[in-house]
Amino acid sequence: MKIDRIITSINDNPDYVSFAQFTCWAWHKLGYKVTLNIVGNHTVDVGETADIVNWPNLPNVESKKQSQFIRMYNASTYGDEVCMIADIDMVPLSDAPLTAYGRVPEDHIAQFGYEHPAFQKNPDVGKWPMHGTAGKGNTLNEIINPNDKSLQACVLDWSVSMSDYRARPMMKGYFCDESLIKCLLDQWHGKDSRVSKIRREESGDFKQHADGGYTVYGRIDREKWKTLEGENLQDYFEIHGPRPFTEKWYSPVAKHLQEVVK
Repeated sequence: MKIDRIITSINDNPDYVSFAQFTCWAWHKLGYKVTLNIVGNHTVDVGETADIVNWPNLPNVESKKQSQFIRMYNASTYGDEVCMIADIDMVPLSDAPLTAYGRVPEDHIAQFGYEHPAFQKNPDVGKWPMHGTAGKGNTLNEIINPNDKSLQACVLDWSVSMSDYRARPMMKGYFCDESLIKCLLDQWHGKDSRVSKIRREESGDFKQHADGGYTVYGRIDREKWKTLEGENLQDYFEIHGPRPFTEKWYSPVAKHLQEVVK
């Protein structure tokens, strides 16, 4: 499996809108096609770094929930293109993790970072991070929208039929797109033979914060880093920094990408 396209999204939350231009540029700089899904009646200028798909707000669905599940729905429309779902505020420092997908058969769904501690205890056992989930559009369509329904029809179905209440978009309260995709995967006929799990360490020789905690392998995380001063960014493959985006804090990232990607 070779990743062709990055699928990400925003709603009107300014903390996330602030990342759109930079994160799309970063993925584009690394050589990938990008789709930015925008929920709501607004737009963002990302130039030629991404294709933009606008989605009206669905009735009775909070936009923050829609901006989560819209990624998997959109990814399922790309046919033979291999799509990877990404968080808008998870800025890539290299595409090293994407090389780890090379051992994955093309008709599989890939679960990157499945070993994350958050998914090793109930009620979240069996889930995996949405960021890094990948597959051909056709494969994702088998899982997410096998009957080729409209987005609104899918949301109505999910809000009634999902066994995990956290996977029901129209239900008030907490929603988790990782719960939703797990429920959909459980219903998929290919779940026993077409799922590939990828450990983060398969990305290569990267570092982790010395005291561990919530910081995962290869990631600079805002919980542990207050500044990037003096940091060798080549020791990591992604950065989950402070929100909103500011040019001052992320300027070393821009410089790093300009230097390593010619």
